[in-house]
Amino acid sequence: MTGATAAAIHAASASDVVAAVHDAAGRGGALRIVGAGTWLDAGRPVRAGAVPLDISALRGVTEYNPGDLTIAVRAGTTLAEVDAATAEHRQWCPLLPWGRDGGTIGATIATATAGPCAGALGLPRDLVLGAEFVDGRGSMVRAGGRVVKNVAGFDLVRLVTGAWGTLGVITHLNLRLRARPAVDETWSVAVERLDDTAVARIDALRLGPYLPLAAEFVNDALARHLGLGDTPQLLVRLGGNAHFVAAARAAVLALGSAAEHPGTAWASLRAAEPARASTWRESGAPSRWPLLARSVMRRGADGSRAVHAHLSLARGVLRVSTLLDTGDDPLRAGAAWRTSMRCVRERPAADDAGGDLTGAHRVAGADALARRVREAFDPNGVLNPGILA
Repeated sequence: MTGATAAAIHAASASDVVAAVHDAAGRGGALRIVGAGTWLDAGRPVRAGAVPLDISALRGVTEYNPGDLTIAVRAGTTLAEVDAATAEHRQWCPLLPWGRDGGTIGATIATATAGPCAGALGLPRDLVLGAEFVDGRGSMVRAGGRVVKNVAGFDLVRLVTGAWGTLGVITHLNLRLRARPAVDETWSVAVERLDDTAVARIDALRLGPYLPLAAEFVNDALARHLGLGDTPQLLVRLGGNAHFVAAARAAVLALGSAAEHPGTAWASLRAAEPARASTWRESGAPSRWPLLARSVMRRGADGSRAVHAHLSLARGVLRVSTLLDTGDDPLRAGAAWRTSMRCVRERPAADDAGGDLTGAHRVAGADALARRVREAFDPNGVLNPGILA
């Protein structure tokens, strides 16, 4: 094993990961899986004493087939590296999760983080074709394949996607790519009030034939941060051939006062969350987006603290981030913006067992099933213990 220290284990290969898990299982220890380390305060905290297992050195493209629209990468590969590798062939992997492009592919898939384009171009589970991971026994597991059509069977790829590393340490991924649109435009439309007329116009775009690549309703504070204006805005990304985008653009302009912006606005939106913030999300049926939009229409401030709120129209998911000062209670931050009690805290990690699922809807029997699945892959509780129920 390379780079092992008392504080952390630095794996340079999948074999290093296997050895680290074997060692931890043998001594009754635990491991905290770390990629770029930008989202370690999300969810619930990993059990104290867990040794960090840094897999950021497992990076690089191992195979790229532009003709098949597929790419194989090691888990520590950053989103920016994948984007650079595919740009020459006018392709991309449209994961585009919340956060910066310095985050890793492995963490994006492990947390199943879905960004603004997920409604139109696919969730993480839709874009992963195959995965290699090391389970809690130290066994190497290879699931799925390298092409879109794979042998039928139990879908371990979807199981490990969103498991937060509790079923295995992801070391390698095969991903589905998309062709980059010939025309890619970004527009914002000011929404000063959300009356029945405004809702009907936005629904006409949301449900019409010119489906945007992304449509995020952002509050006033976030709009100012992005340089869009001082009122809530509907930020829309249009993509396709010239004729399609021209028609979609006309549909956007029919919504009201609109302005075009550089495409970098989406990277700015994804990275807009303050470094120290309390972030939570709630979701509902996309058809009920006006209910969630009430939070977006509120003034984006909690005393002197900025509050960023944005709502995905395609998925009906609201995310709210409140800047935290020293001594602030993360559990109380942003409480006034909740439209219901069915919300899930994303960050920071809570010290109490239920803190990250305040009021969240729970399915009867789901916890027991999750425990049994976890025990099947990690019977000794080596991998990220505590991060999930």
